[in-house]
Amino acid sequence: MTEDRLKERVLLNRRLNTLRRLRSAAFPGTETWFDTDIEYLENKLRTREGQA
Repeated sequence: MTEDRLKERVLLNRRLNTLRRLRSAAFPGTETWFDTDIEYLENKLRTREGQA
């Protein structure tokens, strides 16, 4: 894994963790607002791991 890919992976994981924290702290009924972004980043991370 190159250093650039590692940095990108770390950044994606940070963004995912931030979104998960925001989702858990969200008002009832609004937590689903974060689902699309979380799914997108998880898929992007999974795709990147498959290419490594």
